[in-house]
Order: sequence, then C-alpha cells, then structure tokens
Amino acid sequence: MKSRFIILLLIISLTYQYNTFEASNLKSTSYEPDEAYDASQPINDFNVEMIKYYSWFASYGYCTDSQIQHGECCGAYQVMNQWDIVAHAEITDSGTFNFNWVILNSDKFKKIIIAVPGTREGTQLIYEAVYSGLVKYNDDESYKMSNYFLSLYVKSKNQLFSEENINFIKNKGYQVVVTGHSLGGAIASIISFAVKHDKLFDNDITLITYGQPRTGNYYFADYVTRNVNRIFRIVRKYDVVPNIPPWVIISDNYWHIGGMYVLNAEMNEFTQCGYFEYEVDTLKGECKYEISISDLLSYHTYYFNPDTKLSCRCAGE
Repeated sequence: MKSRFIILLLIISLTYQYNTFEASNLKSTSYEPDEAYDASQPINDFNVEMIKYYSWFASYGYCTDSQIQHGECCGAYQVMNQWDIVAHAEITDSGTFNFNWVILNSDKFKKIIIAVPGTREGTQLIYEAVYSGLVKYNDDESYKMSNYFLSLYVKSKNQLFSEENINFIKNKGYQVVVTGHSLGGAIASIISFAVKHDKLFDNDITLITYGQPRTGNYYFADYVTRNVNRIFRIVRKYDVVPNIPPWVIISDNYWHIGGMYVLNAEMNEFTQCGYFEYEVDTLKGECKYEISISDLLSYHTYYFNPDTKLSCRCAGE
C-alpha cells in the first residue's frame, strides 16, 4: 500500500482533465423525487438528473425512525408507491443524539437504497469535533476513520447488516445505492467500505454523497475509490464542510475519496474532477476549492433546492 501512496504523489503532477455537465434546471421546490427520471436504468455513468433524483433519498435519511415507522415523513414517498421500506432502526449516540438508517427496495426499478442521516443538531457537531481523531478499522492498522463516524457505523452494523437484511440484498441481486448528506455521506462511505472490505455481499454498489466531510486516512480513501463500483461525491461550490477536517499530504491523515463532482453556486453546472485528483483538484484548476465566509453554511444545507434545506426537505421543518 505504501507503494500506491508514492505512485499517487507522482501522479498529482500530471495534467488535469475535466468534464463539464450543464444542468439548466436543478433548482426545485418539490418535496418528492422527480418521477420524470427513469430510475429503472442501471447507474453506470454520471447523470445530472440521476444525482438530483437520489438527493431526495439523502434527504429521506433525515427522517427519524419514528417518522419512518408511522409514515409521517415525506408523505409523497407513500403516494408514489414505487419504493418499499425493507428495514429501519435507530441507535442512541452517546445518550444524546439519535442516529438511524433505512433500507428501501424497488422491484420496479430493481434498486436497493441504504440511506443515513447527517447532523441533526448543532451541539452534535461538538461531538464530531471532539472525537475526530483517526482510529483503526477493526484490527487493521492501515485503514483509519474518524472515531465519531466509525462509532456510529459500529453501533449500527449488527442491525443494518443482520443476516436477514444481507440475505434480502443478496437474493434480490439488485444494484445497491448508498447515500447520505454531510455526516450521512461520511457514514455512507464507511458502509460502502465495509461491504467491500468485509465481503458482506457482492451486489453492484453505487455511492452517492452530498457535502461529505473527509472521513478517513489515505488508505481508507484509496480503498473506497478503487473498490466501490462507482462513486459520485457531490460538492457544491463554497460548501465548507467537504474541506474539514483539514487535509495535508500525509498518508495517515485525512483524505477524501474520489469521484468528486463540483456543483457550482448557481446549481446549473457540474465539473467532474479526475480519479487521482480527489484532493489535489481542490487546490487548483477547474475544481479549485473555495468557501464563502459571508454565507458559510447555506451552501452546505442547500443542494438542488434553494427554498428548503436538504436536511429539512423530508423532516418537514
């Protein structure tokens, strides 16, 4: 693995190549996914409408377990009758915050979605900062992740990946989409890592995250980038959260996973960043990272919907 890190350092000096995707109508006030998008098509390559469609499920991840159980969150979801709830559960984090997950299935679209929530309360950010040190995954010294992020996955995994849920996913054989916004994006990347690393099931995996912070060290990021079937890490320009924790060019420090697509501030254009430039492209070129001090968090909480925060689109707040 050390040799791969050295190779990476050599590659970052190469010429950058970018693809630009126009997105003329991403802004929406809809409280439901766009039914005009054909979700039955296999996810192979980047598609603007696909990214917009699955952002709704990243929003749905913010529904509390009680809201999911009683059908009180995102009423339009029930009306569409296109996705079924397979399983859901909630854990209590540090006796203060609740963290939950939901698995959705569509026989119509031949897809399974695993959605997890982002940060729900401002004070939860304190826990994320205090427990931001990198810790090893199981007994493997190579792969390290944020202590707080990993702890949420560890507390959830026995229920999330119960024998019943794993058998359901295996038997369906459908493409699995793992998604989340902010903290949820970090947990989604850990879930995707665990599926591949621990060989939980061999279904095709697509990871879609929105405003994801850095989650683990270089070896974690490299493993996810190389082994998850496809990654779409969506970052809106000026969103400060993807730039934390800080990155330095040290393998045992925080690194981002690949698959970055930068959404401009006006939400009408994407720029694809190259495979190996998932950190370097935040420093120069078309994917140069910028933040807005005057409007620090609005670019993080609004993805595709200027009127409703991503984290509240399904919470009804």
